[in-house]
Amino acid sequence: MGALPFMRRTPGEPYRRRGPMSGVLAAGATVLALLTSALVPQAAASDPPDGPPTERVRADLARVNGSGCPQGTVAVAVAPDNSGFNLFYSSHTARVGLGSAPVDFRKNCQVALDFRVPDGWTIAVQWPAEHHGYAYLEEGASATLKTALRYEGQEPGPAFTHEFSGPYDELLFVREGDARETPPYRALCPEDGTVRLVVDSRLRVLAGTSDPETTSSFIGLDATSWPVGSLYDLSWSRCPGE
Repeated sequence: MGALPFMRRTPGEPYRRRGPMSGVLAAGATVLALLTSALVPQAAASDPPDGPPTERVRADLARVNGSGCPQGTVAVAVAPDNSGFNLFYSSHTARVGLGSAPVDFRKNCQVALDFRVPDGWTIAVQWPAEHHGYAYLEEGASATLKTALRYEGQEPGPAFTHEFSGPYDELLFVREGDARETPPYRALCPEDGTVRLVVDSRLRVLAGTSDPETTSSFIGLDATSWPVGSLYDLSWSRCPGE
C-alpha cells in the first residue's frame, strides 16, 4: 500500500450500517476511491500546554509479519499535529466456509512501527482506541478480534478481546479502553530518538453450528466503507532533564 492520509471519523458520521455482503467482498478494490470521496482528514487540534511537539513526527514500518498482512498490504499514517496514528490493512480477513482454505479461519498481523521522535520527547498511547472493519457471520457462527500493544524492551500494554456472534452483517466499530480507567501506555525515553511500538491483532472465525459446506462467514479489519483499520491517539511528554 502507498502513502495514505491520517483520518478520523468526523463528528456525527455514522459508523455502523446494515449492508449487503456483496459490497464487502469488493472492498479491497475500493479503498483508494473511498479515501477521496467518503472521508475528511482530521483538522489540526490546538496543542496542550506541554505538547505535542510541533516538529512533524514520522512513523516507519520496521517489520510486518503474519498471515493477515502479506507484504505490501499495511500502511501507517501519523496525524499532521502528531496527535495519533492510523494503521491501514488491505488483506486482514479471516474466513470459514465456501471458498475458504482450511487455514483461513485464523489470521494474525504484527506490525512494528518506528516513531522518529524529536529530541527530549516520548510518546504514550491514549485510550480509547478504535478498530474498523466488517463482519458477516451466519447464524451459529462466531468471531473474535484480539489486540495488544508493546514497546520493544518494555512490559506489554493492555490487551483486549472482542467477540461477535451470528447472525451478524454489520460494519465493525470497536472501541477499546477508557480514558478515565485505562492508564496511558507510555514509552521509555529513547536513547536514539526512535520508539518502536509493536501492534498485534488476531482474527478468528468459527463455523459453529452453521454449515461450512453451503455458507461462508468472515471478519476483517481491511477497508470497507471506512478505510482505516485501527486508530490510536497519542500524547506527548518531555523526558526528565529536558
